[in-house]
Parts: sequence; C-alpha cells; structure tokens
Amino acid sequence: MRYLKIVIFLIILQIPALSLLAQDDNSEYRYMAVKFGVVGNVLPFPNTNTNLLAHTPLGDMALVARRVLNVTPGGAFSIHYHIDAKSNRFGIVLGAQLQNFGYSIQYMSKDSNFYVTDAFRSTSIVIPFYIKYNPRDIFINQGYMTVGFKQYINLSVVEYQSGTWIQGYNIKSLSQAQVHRLTSSFFLGFNYYVYYFDIEYTLRNFVNKDFKTMTDEGVVRPFSNIDYRMNIYFTFGVNIPINRWTTMRNWTAEKIRRMFTPVR
Repeated sequence: MRYLKIVIFLIILQIPALSLLAQDDNSEYRYMAVKFGVVGNVLPFPNTNTNLLAHTPLGDMALVARRVLNVTPGGAFSIHYHIDAKSNRFGIVLGAQLQNFGYSIQYMSKDSNFYVTDAFRSTSIVIPFYIKYNPRDIFINQGYMTVGFKQYINLSVVEYQSGTWIQGYNIKSLSQAQVHRLTSSFFLGFNYYVYYFDIEYTLRNFVNKDFKTMTDEGVVRPFSNIDYRMNIYFTFGVNIPINRWTTMRNWTAEKIRRMFTPVR
C-alpha cells in the first residue's frame, strides 16, 4: 500500500503538464506518445562471488564466475506526455512506465564439472522525466537527443537459478531486506522517426549488495559481487507519437484521426 501511495503521488505531480496539454489543441506541441521496447543488460566480465556455494549431488562446492557474455533481455511499455517549445528545438516529457528487467551471471565449479546460471529480475513501475533537443527541428523527423531521470518503484524481485543438476529453475522471491524498493537512474538517448535507443545507469542495483545472512560458515553477503556493470541497461524500441506527425505520414492513420476530429 505504501508503494501505491508513492505511485499516486508521482502521478499527481504530472497534473500541471496535463493541464498544459488541455490548454493547447495544437497536437504538434502538446501530445501523447506510446513507447515499448526491449531492455537489456550485457555483462561481459562479472566479478566472482566468494560467498556463493552450489548444492550439488556431490555436496556443497565453491563457484567462480565464467568469463562469458551474459545477456539478460527484458521489456518496457510506457505512455509519455510531450510539451514542446513553439521553436520546435526542445521539449520536456513526463511519463509512466511498466518494466521487467534484470541481469544474470554464469558460474562454474573450479573443476568445471558443474555450471550454474543466477538471474535476477525486477518488475517495476517507472516515472521518467527527460528533456529532448535538436538544434534544428524536433518535429520534422522526430529526431532528437534525450537526457533525463527515472524513478523506479521495484514491486517484485525474483531470483531464477538453473544448473547442470537442476531440472528447470529454482525460483525464489527476494525479501524486503534483500532488495531496494526505490532506485533511480540517469539516461541518455536518441530518437529518430518511430525508433529510439537509450543507455541508462542506475545509481544502485535493485538487489541489496550489503544484505547479510548467517550460514554454517558464518555471516556472508550473498550479493556482494554486484558491481557497476550490473547497473547499466540498454533499451531499443518503438516510439509512436499520437499527433499530426503520425497522420501526415500514413493515410490510414489520417482517416482514423478524421473520424474522431469534429468538423469546425
């Protein structure tokens, strides 16, 4: 319930932008857009977790990280409100986003007989705010650079573990102490026509690397191998503006627009 209140509060903060949207019926400068894309984390050289033990048929054994490429795809869907300057050189954007993303690491035993893949995924509500800019025109080709900030509310974090001796996956939801419910990030991006690309750095991972637990070997930090590379994400997707730019380039879209546009 506490996180739902935070979501409602962040949405209320966007009311001034919505009021500006209602004051101007020129959709070139005030409009909505729908975005969806693939979110990925690419981790080429993970750190080894010295606290990780594998429970194998031969007993517990220490694992070391494999020096391989770890790619973890996810997805994002969002709705954005654009408020553009009449000069068509810059604008500000507010949005609401649902995202599922994460990272993974592959481990192996020191004798290379056993392998484990450890993956973490978060389902999150995201509130993005960013500025877009093009020194010439942001409208003609929808071409512009973006720089902005995102506030994450991580609703659910799940660990998926698979191994050479495991049938399917071992799935475990992380506890309150094991995760950061609120995280933030900065991102840079580029949009051209209906395509966009973002690179994002989160200020801290959604998994709490300082979490400690007691085992037979003493106090350990099972997520201590998290480093900055697990905080870097790439997003590639489609951005569809709901304004006259779209209908100018598609007759079907223009006919649909005319169905809902009153005759003056």
